[in-house]
Amino acid sequence: MATLIKNPAGIYQIVFYERGKRIWRSLSTRDRNIANKRFLEYEKAGISRTNGTPSKPEERPQKPPDITLQQAIDEYLSYARANFSVNTCRDYVSITKSISKFLGPDIPVCEVTIRDIERYKASKNNGKLSPHTVNYDLRCIKAFFNLLVQWNMIEKNPCKGIKRLRTDDTIRPYLQREELQKLLAYTAGSVLQPIIVFAVLTGLRLGEIVNLTWDDIMLEKRKIIVRSNGGFRTKTGKMRTLPINSELYRLLTDMRDKTGLLFKQENGEPYRGEFISKQFKKAVRECKLNPKLHFHSLRHTFGSYLVEQGVSLFHVQQLMGHSSPYVTQIYAHLGSAELMSSVEKLRTDPLIGETGA
Repeated sequence: MATLIKNPAGIYQIVFYERGKRIWRSLSTRDRNIANKRFLEYEKAGISRTNGTPSKPEERPQKPPDITLQQAIDEYLSYARANFSVNTCRDYVSITKSISKFLGPDIPVCEVTIRDIERYKASKNNGKLSPHTVNYDLRCIKAFFNLLVQWNMIEKNPCKGIKRLRTDDTIRPYLQREELQKLLAYTAGSVLQPIIVFAVLTGLRLGEIVNLTWDDIMLEKRKIIVRSNGGFRTKTGKMRTLPINSELYRLLTDMRDKTGLLFKQENGEPYRGEFISKQFKKAVRECKLNPKLHFHSLRHTFGSYLVEQGVSLFHVQQLMGHSSPYVTQIYAHLGSAELMSSVEKLRTDPLIGETGA
């Protein structure tokens, strides 16, 4: 079975296995639409991968033989780099490297069993990693094997039937309002303060913020377009629109330079996410706030404030760009005002009166 991937130079290629050997064929284009068209033509024509002549169906192996775990990982990571964000790819590189080291890179990928995955899970569940981290590893490994099933490299996902570790509900740290004011006072006049305000008012991820340009800001319509660009990909790859409230509108209109990146250095170069993150952690320490707070906590602050004000979880999901309502459920415990409004509708007095009559 052939696979369409994009190499580091951005050129699309067809990758397939023939008699256990991985073969690469360049499609000589960086345009995904053209690449998809050529890929489909290639598959439809049934051209031999070696000499360009029509191949007989029986000459094509139904399953690629003798493919090792490391070979499968290498191909999967090529696919991931073409389809996932940089941070997601970084996670997959780390996790696949870990399981390759544990099981051995030369083990035939079709021989990996559910027992192997259970052994790997047990090795990770050693008290050093949180159950959430172990479960995240398992989700990534399951996604890896799911794609191998689609590629006909294996018949069955060995992760099927693996149970996740039990986890306790946790409250994500976020800034209480007095803590936010303390942080803003400390960072007054610095490049960090407007970024903090922007993050709390939008809930955008750090990567989304440092890559946002004025072309994405529609002040007249009071909208922000969050999307991928040539050098940046959003977490889900999807575009979403975020409304600009009155406070955020004032912040944006007061900014003098409305060209290029929204937040940039004096020389016009973008801020590195690591720099902003470290500056934020430094401010948290100086203000003697919860040491578990990090820049991503501003996104949790955005979601928490919305729910505390009675905004529905559905709207919070849309604003934060969550792919699933399950993710938004972490804020459900904060909706006490809405719950109180609901239980206030309950009355026993009229019922008692009717019974007495």
